[in-house]
Amino acid sequence: MSDGARAVFDGDYLTEHITLGYATTVHAAQGVTVDTCHALLGEGASKAMAYVAMTRGRHTNHAYLYQKLNHEADHHHATPIAAPEIHRLHRGDKYRAAETFRTILANDDRPTTMHAQAEHTPTELLPDIVAETLQRNQQRRSTRRTIWKEHLRTVDAWSTGFERMAAAVARSEVSLDTGGLEL
Repeated sequence: MSDGARAVFDGDYLTEHITLGYATTVHAAQGVTVDTCHALLGEGASKAMAYVAMTRGRHTNHAYLYQKLNHEADHHHATPIAAPEIHRLHRGDKYRAAETFRTILANDDRPTTMHAQAEHTPTELLPDIVAETLQRNQQRRSTRRTIWKEHLRTVDAWSTGFERMAAAVARSEVSLDTGGLEL
């Protein structure tokens, strides 16, 4: 996150469980594979960021969910325990973790096109030229869909004919030789 907060790992935990390798942002980690990945994800992360973070580890992937404290603004944090901007870990339960993860999955930061946005807008609220463009595009899609269905029916008919011919050859009703087809 860009809020500048830091986490503190206490001495015994640090010596027993943490080996510093390297740290990177989710954006820089795209395409990187490591044995184990530990991702810090805030509730403002997007589902695309969570996907990248949770697929970097070859053997294991762990997510540590960061949640702002109640009544905490972007520029204000609870009282630090030591140096400025160092905060104590607050553990939640599995229900809060699931809720935070659902919030992350609902954050979709993919760019949308004008067509996609307009298709979800009531037609009467759209400018006439946009509504007409959407209608033309829908007609084109419908025509292509009809042509594709007809193509699939033709392929199915050819396939059925081929299967009948193969079955007839297998029953020896038809003989295929180099001279042609004999019935």
